[in-house]
Amino acid sequence: MSLILVGVLPLNCSAISSDKIDNYVTDQMKQAHIKGLSIGIVKDNKIVYIKGYGNADTGKSVTGQTPFEIGSVSKSITALAVMQLKEKGLINLDTPVNKYLPWFKAYYKNQSAVITVRQLLNQNSGVPPFYDNDAKADATIEQVVKEKLNNLKLVNPPGTEFLYSNANYNILGEIVQVVSGQSYKEYIERNVFIPLEMKHSYVSKKEAMQNELAAGYRTWFGFPIKADLPYFEGNAPSGHIISCAEDMCHYLSAIMCDGKYKDISILSSEGIKTLLTPSVKTLVPMGTDADEVKYAMGWGVNFKKGKIDLIEHTGETSNYHAHAVIIPEEKVAVIEMDDVGGFITAGQIAPGALKIAINEKPSASQNVGTILLIIDMVYVIIAVLVVISAVRLRSFKKRILKSNIRFIFNMIFTLIINIILPITLVLKGPAMTGATWKALIIFSPDISLFLILVSIVLFIIGIFKSIMIFDVYSRKSKEQVQR
Repeated sequence: MSLILVGVLPLNCSAISSDKIDNYVTDQMKQAHIKGLSIGIVKDNKIVYIKGYGNADTGKSVTGQTPFEIGSVSKSITALAVMQLKEKGLINLDTPVNKYLPWFKAYYKNQSAVITVRQLLNQNSGVPPFYDNDAKADATIEQVVKEKLNNLKLVNPPGTEFLYSNANYNILGEIVQVVSGQSYKEYIERNVFIPLEMKHSYVSKKEAMQNELAAGYRTWFGFPIKADLPYFEGNAPSGHIISCAEDMCHYLSAIMCDGKYKDISILSSEGIKTLLTPSVKTLVPMGTDADEVKYAMGWGVNFKKGKIDLIEHTGETSNYHAHAVIIPEEKVAVIEMDDVGGFITAGQIAPGALKIAINEKPSASQNVGTILLIIDMVYVIIAVLVVISAVRLRSFKKRILKSNIRFIFNMIFTLIINIILPITLVLKGPAMTGATWKALIIFSPDISLFLILVSIVLFIIGIFKSIMIFDVYSRKSKEQVQR
């Protein structure tokens, strides 16, 4: 495979427009306030485009060899490891997990439940969501699985419904360790990184930092702020492998070419087919133009008009974003990785660049910059309204004394806005965005902080208003008695 650090190796002059891709990527970076980005496009067994943009904040510009955390794109690598062990006869996909981890137990409605390896891979095991802050940063994979993911209370019966959870792949990572007799790190290095010549890929932040890991950023109210966050080793199988565009091109080439890279086979063609077989229907993510999406094993399969359109997986950490996309019919794939993490990331860059590479127009997508601006405007409007409400508190008693209608209106308004609303925001706020407080705190600390502060201030205002309402009500009641 061609080695190229910063620049373009076109398939042929008419097949790929490096200028169009370049303009598209730089425009998207500006919109999303991305500091550093790396992208690679591979066709069959050749890198046809690879380039770094911006600065890695290490004193050097980003290149095709600059490491980034790839987030949940790590899941596909863990799935590959499981399939390799299956082909060696060490794992059976339809065997219960507790055959490999005898101490592992799971329950559904207080009844013992049996989860298979395949269900973990397909994300339909019923295992609940699991996030980085559910475990200690220095916990090992074994510690995370034994201490945090044992005796699980399942959300659904195993094998029934799709429920995305990092826990599935952390458990798979522990199975890889037990079955192979190696640490997850050693296994991935020996069986994936070395044969695929992934020389700038790591399962260790310390090693990655010694090799110029790009600095990560968190978005605070639409603006990226540098964030050196803990590395969760115990969650590496589900979301913390570190790699670069060049290495991931090698990896994607093997996935597209029946498990082969150059003259090396890391998995049989049947194994790759199993890995990419769409199995469990999921929700169609916002921002995609797919008609239907099904989860395979560490990959999402997008359908359009009944046919497979894309095979992809995004990777989000608190301070990094990655996106791997494959167009099977064209045997072309892209990897995009950048240094801004969170809930709102530039998820349109990878598929857009890939469409340009095959001479198609990128699908219409939401402008990330516009979305961030709208969110900031909402923040400002809500903050202004809360401040006005606090300032008007001084005259609240006078207003409700003017008439019974005003008294009743303000009593109902206070109940809804100052009591029910803040309680609802605290109890159900994250769920309105399809998340949990744990996820929101990790990926969007700004939204978390804002929701909490607004809820507290509204509730305090509500307490003062309630005291005044009660005082006015008591006074009116006395006046009526006296009459």
